[in-house]
Amino acid sequence: MGSPIRILVVEDETRIAEVVQSYLECEGHMVDRAATGEDALDDFSRRRPDLVVLDLGLPGISGEEVCRRIRAGSDVPIIMLTAKDGEGDLVRGLELGADDYLTKPFSPRELTARVRALLRRARSDDLTESEFRLLRPSPAFRAACTRGSSSSARCRATGSRDTNAPSTLTSRICATSSARTHGRHSSS
Repeated sequence: MGSPIRILVVEDETRIAEVVQSYLECEGHMVDRAATGEDALDDFSRRRPDLVVLDLGLPGISGEEVCRRIRAGSDVPIIMLTAKDGEGDLVRGLELGADDYLTKPFSPRELTARVRALLRRARSDDLTESEFRLLRPSPAFRAACTRGSSSSARCRATGSRDTNAPSTLTSRICATSSARTHGRHSSS
């Protein structure tokens, strides 16, 4: 059985990093976070992620430089997630080596769809069919996330207030997602 997909999220704004991490974990991915360019390069070298979500406006080494250095030695997919929304910024990001570019504010669901698309393209030639299926969360994982039995994502979604539910950002996001899927609205 293949190992889980590891994603490095490089974002200095804690709240955004938490949202991105939560959505990606609900998709079944392992997520590492870095808040500076230096930490991103160190984590990339040590952990060898399968994909990088990269903010450009980082303290220390810029996101552009992080992208340039990663691309110099790796073809790992990189999604730039940034407030820089001009056409020139987008073109520059892609020319630096990013595979995709998403501007803030952004839809976390769109980000996860883009992650799935990049992983599908990046891995499809190198994997067997059974390994390829691991790139998508299984129906069982999604159901576990919805029911709250997933230990990796720690998701709990009941569609109503549950005082025993963990009050993590992940659980609130999954609850909102589940409620929308089932036609209910969450109050968290």
